Amino acid sequence: CCTLGIPPGTTGRANFAPDDVADALADLRRGGWQVLTHAQGDRGCAEMLDLYARVLAGDTSDHRWRLEHCALVSPEDLRRAAEVGVSPSFHVNHVLHYGPELHDAILGPERAERLMPLASALDAGHRISLHADSPMYPALPLSLVRTAVTRLTRRGEVLGARHAISVDAALRAVTVDAAWQLHDDEGGAIVAGRRADLTVLERDPYAVAPADLDRIAVLGTWLHGEPTVSF
Repeated sequence: CCTLGIPPGTTGRANFAPDDVADALADLRRGGWQVLTHAQGDRGCAEMLDLYARVLAGDTSDHRWRLEHCALVSPEDLRRAAEVGVSPSFHVNHVLHYGPELHDAILGPERAERLMPLASALDAGHRISLHADSPMYPALPLSLVRTAVTRLTRRGEVLGARHAISVDAALRAVTVDAAWQLHDDEGGAIVAGRRADLTVLERDPYAVAPADLDRIAVLGTWLHGEPTVSF
């Protein structure tokens, strides 16, 4: 129960040769596809960025390729990603759900403090998003916002406090900046002339205690200016 079934000393391994991945990425680039790659550890993120940089060399298009999860992506690789035009999307509730095991047994205290480095990503100039990896976990945006702001694990401990971000930055990461990553420049913000997709909340997320952000009820949602769900 303390290691999630992961034996001590375990490391990941590549399923594909780097040249094969680079060839696949080059084909996708030529086809105009947006590429999103799950990359979790520091080495995995670095190796995928190596391949992205190799394939995207000289590409000045607005491709918005992404790295998904990004648990231990390093500050250096976040800066490098910004130079290549690659954005991170963080599976931030790893802090909530797995934080104790990662801290105590899998990564150790020092490395676990670098888990989900949201603040470093903002410092590097990124527009980040937060995701829940649904259906693995419920798609609860306000839970993601709470974790991003408080860095609380399920035991109520704070993990990686220096990587906490503001409520405003966290809300952007589940609205307008998430939409931007998806090449959706009409969604994510309530602005005249844009598509009217919005959520009605019971309380103002800027006015509640950060630990209560996930307790705000959703009263309804609107899509293209029409109500879709009421609670």
